[in-house]
Amino acid sequence: MTEHLPENSDPQMELSLRAKGADDAQLLITIASLGMCQALATGTLSPDYACQRLFGPALLTRLNQMNACQELRHAIHMATELEDIANLIPDTLASAISDVEDELRKALTRLSAKTPAGEKWLVRINNRSGGQSFTTAPPMTEDVLVSTVESLLKYDKIAQAKQVIALHKDKSHGVDIQGPGLNYQALWDADLAEARHQHRLRKFKRGKYPQSPVGWTLSNLDPKTRQELENDGWRELPWDGNNWAWE
Repeated sequence: MTEHLPENSDPQMELSLRAKGADDAQLLITIASLGMCQALATGTLSPDYACQRLFGPALLTRLNQMNACQELRHAIHMATELEDIANLIPDTLASAISDVEDELRKALTRLSAKTPAGEKWLVRINNRSGGQSFTTAPPMTEDVLVSTVESLLKYDKIAQAKQVIALHKDKSHGVDIQGPGLNYQALWDADLAEARHQHRLRKFKRGKYPQSPVGWTLSNLDPKTRQELENDGWRELPWDGNNWAWE
């Protein structure tokens, strides 16, 4: 985790929170998440801010990869839905935040019992160059999109677009999902190309608004999973051979 300094701060210094090892990382994430939940519960911060800064699908994916404790993974999985809950069923937001906090406290009890005192999390990193670095990566392709969806489906019934974006946003996986044009144009171009060519994915939407969440499953979706998705409000977008019929 890295906290960037204000623009008028020393450009050659960054402050970072650094955890060593999976257990220490889980403890840091748990404590930070509890603090975020407190800010949400008091209305100090909004759910969209929390999901943008901390409770994103990329964090959940990292926790799954490190085989984090079940309580923490469950808490963050629920936390990634807080923005949608605030938009779709706001009356249940307070209860949803409380549920996340309960799971985080369980995780904290487990992690703090087996994690000894370690080094300070706060470290200072001097950037001698004093400038920004930029990386160049090839645009997202059909094959990369399918591979990303397959990876995300190991942990959930559907791979949401926001999860794909979070994984590739910083180009750390070697592809550029932005490209020229509108937001994440390269991702949507790859999505359209995949549907027009090999059609290995099915595309779903949850909600009736243009900004409602979208996601993908593999084309060989089994009836049980399809029913579970429908129960959760997901509907498959019909494909006419050239484009989707957006509702």
